[in-house]
Amino acid sequence: MSNVKIRYNQSVLDLSVQPFGTLEALLEMAFINNLSVTDELIEGNELVLPEFNNAQTNVVSFYIKHNIKPATGLTTEDFAIVENESCNLCNCFK
Repeated sequence: MSNVKIRYNQSVLDLSVQPFGTLEALLEMAFINNLSVTDELIEGNELVLPEFNNAQTNVVSFYIKHNIKPATGLTTEDFAIVENESCNLCNCFK
């Protein structure tokens, strides 16, 4: 098994898609690293990559070619912005 270094705002979901091109490895990634899929990760730490045989190589190749490193995690500060009760933006989608 190899490791992957956590970048700013990356989630377990991001770190399963980046090396494998699919979400199929998400639960295994969380399990072997003793994490919940919703845990906030710490930039600079490393996660162990699971053994995974169903990688979507076309997606992985695209990410490598375009230097894409998904980072969709929300921090506590991000949630504070989203959960702002004085914001009426959510009403636009009702």
